[in-house]
This record gives sequence, C-alpha cells and structure tokens, in this order.
Amino acid sequence: MKTAIVIGSGLAGLTAAYRLQQDGWQVTVLEKADRICGRVITLEKQGYVIDACATSISTAYVDYIELLKEVGLSDKLVEASNTFGVVRDGKAHYVNGLTPIRSFIGTKLMSWPEKIRFVLGAMKLQKYSEDAVLADPGCSVKHDHRSIDDVARECFGDALIDTLMDPIMRVVTFGDVRDTTSVELYTGIISASGRYVNVVGGLETLPRELAKHVTVKLSSPATHIENRDGKVAVTYNDAASGAPKTDIVDTCIITSTFPSAAAMCPQLAREAPALAKQTAFAESVVVHLGYTVPTKINPAAIALPRKEFPNNPAIFLDHNKAPDRAPKGHSLFTLYYCPEAVAKVKAMAPEKVIEDARAIIERYFPEVKGHLDMTNIHFAPYGSHLAPPGHFKAVQELYDNHSPADPIQVGGDYLSLPSQETAVGQGNRAARRVIANQRR
Repeated sequence: MKTAIVIGSGLAGLTAAYRLQQDGWQVTVLEKADRICGRVITLEKQGYVIDACATSISTAYVDYIELLKEVGLSDKLVEASNTFGVVRDGKAHYVNGLTPIRSFIGTKLMSWPEKIRFVLGAMKLQKYSEDAVLADPGCSVKHDHRSIDDVARECFGDALIDTLMDPIMRVVTFGDVRDTTSVELYTGIISASGRYVNVVGGLETLPRELAKHVTVKLSSPATHIENRDGKVAVTYNDAASGAPKTDIVDTCIITSTFPSAAAMCPQLAREAPALAKQTAFAESVVVHLGYTVPTKINPAAIALPRKEFPNNPAIFLDHNKAPDRAPKGHSLFTLYYCPEAVAKVKAMAPEKVIEDARAIIERYFPEVKGHLDMTNIHFAPYGSHLAPPGHFKAVQELYDNHSPADPIQVGGDYLSLPSQETAVGQGNRAARRVIANQRR
C-alpha cells in the first residue's frame, strides 16, 4: 500500500488526504495546532452558531459543493439571502445579488451618469475576467501587474471607486484595492456570482466530516521534509511520544502557508524565491453580536465605504445565512475589521470594541437596539494572505519550477482570496498530481 503524509488539517489538506485515501493510500495528516480545520472556525455560544472565518459560499463554489455532497452532507446545504447592501453617504442601498447590474441601476446609490458609466464599465470588466477560474487564476495571471484600483478606475472612472468598487471589493478581499492585484477582482466576481448558500452546523461541518476518513495527528508539527531517492523523509514532533520522529513515505503534500512550507522544505524556497520573499499575511479581528429580536430586512451583508468606515469593510447578517446561526427570532451580526485596524483594536478594552461595533450595527438596524444578549471577539493571526500585484506570477513560478513528478507536492491555498472553494480546489489538484505520478 502506498503511504502519504499531508501537512496541515485545513480544508486543502483534508481534501487532499481524503482523495488519496479514496485511491487506496495509507494517509496520515500532521497538524501543528491542537485542532483541525485550519482557518475554518465554527464556535457555539449561547445558542448561536458563529463562523469566525470567511463566511460566505455560493453555487459558484463547484468543487466545494461537489465534495460536500460526495461525503453525504447534501441535506446540510441551504439557501441563504441574496440581498446585499452598499452604504453611500451614510445610507444603505440594497440590491438583489442574482441581478446585480439591474438592481444597482434601480437604486439611488448612483446618479444617472454614474449608472451609465457603471453599465459600460461592467461590460468592459466582463471581457477582462472571462478567462478567470476561481480556484486557479489561469490566463488572468497576465493582468497580475495591475492593482484592483488601476482596473476599476479604467472601467468605471474615479467617481465610482470610493462609492462602489472599493466598498464591494473590501468585502471580497478585506484588503486595500490600491495594493491588491487585479486578479483578485476577477476571481472575486466569480466568487460573488451564483446563488448564495450555506451549511447547517457551520462551515466546520465539511472539514470535520473529512477528518473522520483519515488519521490526523494533532499538536505534531513537521520540522523537516526532504526527497530521499524518490521517497520522502518527514521529520516531526510526535505528540504521542513527545519526541521527534522521522517517517519515510511515498509522497508528502504540504498545505501550510508558503513561508512554513519553505522552512520545512528548503527546495521550495529555491524554486519560488519571489513567493518566499513576497508572501505576507493579514491578522483578522471580527466581532459577533447576538440580539433577541429579528431584523426588519434580510440582507446577507452590507459593504461599508473606506471614507466613511476606515476600520470596517463589512457587516454580515449571519442569521440570514442558515436557520441555525441564531435562536429562532434572534439576529446574529459579524462586523469585520480591516487588517490595518487590527493593532488598534487589539489595544482597545473589549468593552470599547463591543461599544463601537454596536454603534455601527445599530445605526443600520435600530430595531435591535436594547436587545443585545451575546458578544464575542475573535482574533486570528492568519486571516488571509495579502496579494499585491505580482503575487500570482510568483505562485506561477512555483508551479513552473516544481516538477509534478516530485514526491513532494504543494497543495496550499496561495491562489486567491480566503475561500473554501480555492482550498478544496488546491487539495484536489495536489492529490491528482500525486496519483497520476504514482500510476506512471
């Protein structure tokens, strides 16, 4: 029986391990933390089910939904709200996400000259993004030298950047459009397309189900990985014995962040020097507030413009994602903070953070004021990677220089915005490369 070690028990790692297990491999997943699921985090508090991670999925998540159904979780997939809001001059304007262009034209968010420019810009942007693929940027890498801001200004003009494109893309990337590659814009368009759906039980439901099919060793960080004459030597700190251990296996798939992967396996740093130098990560802070009354309207999220809300890109209404996110008749909100605001928030007293979050949420949903019954603040040291112009060319350099026949393969989600689809896609691709190589 062929043997494999997968580094990392996030969605990419568990997907890769599951695919190898299906193919008859003996698989062990090594996880440095004391829990599985990576960046996918679901918390339960006072009857609320809280996703403290990238919270939205849509029918554009083809690989993710296919895997969800494959492992018997079809009944957990539910329709979510397809209404979204964008704030301009303090007022929220709501659109139907299934017909965004027509809906935007029907709102008072833009003047008529702006609406005409918006339609023409959307047509131009569609041509730019037509060859993009969510889990693999593919041919759209040719646009990687430009920022989202550059492309958006070309398509929509300066007037719509602050009022429309920046708020929307802040929701998608949580980064600054001036410093983010335009490839994120094209994959973001795909991510936002289709009907919005979600998973009963929280987004940890899928990775926890996958983990049932493979052996996972928690608190067992890998320290060194090398190719030894076609086999792979993996050295790690074994939690069970409390001592370092080296296993020799047929293949190893690394799904950790690239700096961690390069530290464990020095050949990767030599094969992708630009990616090793460029990769940076954003800390994440989210505040969750539960209220004992329902909201009067049912949007999935509201995009907040930088000029009016410099610290906060979006409010998500999680009770509109799935029926179990809040007790019946209650509301659950998630307020996100920009990476550049994290240090400021961490320095604040928790009571002040909650007070500020309440002020923003209750401004747009005054009906919940006075009914707060749950608060939660979640900090994550790795909320997402930052993708400046050139990031995807650096990723492509790795794939060009690293042989698909090497018994060490990379399956980390370096490609796009924080997304369950890109993680599953990368896990699938890594497993396919390994299986194809072994069958030669």
